[in-house]
Amino acid sequence: MFAEGAVTPTTRALSEPEGGGFVAQDARTNRLSCEPRGGLSEASLTEVLGWHVSMQRQLFYLAESAREGQAMGLRALGNYSSLYEARADQPDFAKYWDPWMENQNSDLLEKVDSLVSYSTSAAAPGSFSMLDWCGNTGYNSLAAVRHFPELRATVLDLPSQCAKAQAAAAAEGLAESIDTLPCDLYDLSFSVAPRKYDSVLITH
Repeated sequence: MFAEGAVTPTTRALSEPEGGGFVAQDARTNRLSCEPRGGLSEASLTEVLGWHVSMQRQLFYLAESAREGQAMGLRALGNYSSLYEARADQPDFAKYWDPWMENQNSDLLEKVDSLVSYSTSAAAPGSFSMLDWCGNTGYNSLAAVRHFPELRATVLDLPSQCAKAQAAAAAEGLAESIDTLPCDLYDLSFSVAPRKYDSVLITH
């Protein structure tokens, strides 16, 4: 028998979904209930779906990946060398991946502010240059340029993602402040002319 209030296997199994708002438990009857979408907010639902499509399925292959020295879980998505490749190729995957990744940047402007504030070249508009490393569809660069008029950003990512970043910048009238550097970092023949940046933004 378990003492009253003790943590049992059942209560431990329920603690995470209950704490995350997936289910509710009536303290008097101990009955469980579940609201539509588990009672999750839009932001929480984005977190759950993004984690599921990008990471959770691959965890089933974790032991095999360790043995083989490569991400065997990518087989769940297709014949890809990286998650980024799958994201660029599959709209259904990107539909959950992109909002999830964007949600990870709640403190983005604080990070960029610290970069700009300590720069010696931030005196005039367009004088502070930032390389947005693996910048996806450019959402970080867009937010940064909107807030810091002195900033000029370069989005580095796969060609398909850079095309989306260019389109987004043009749609917001920010094409003069945001350019792109399309590349596949798995392509060892990739090269680019030397260029100096005041900072490199790497998130996630």
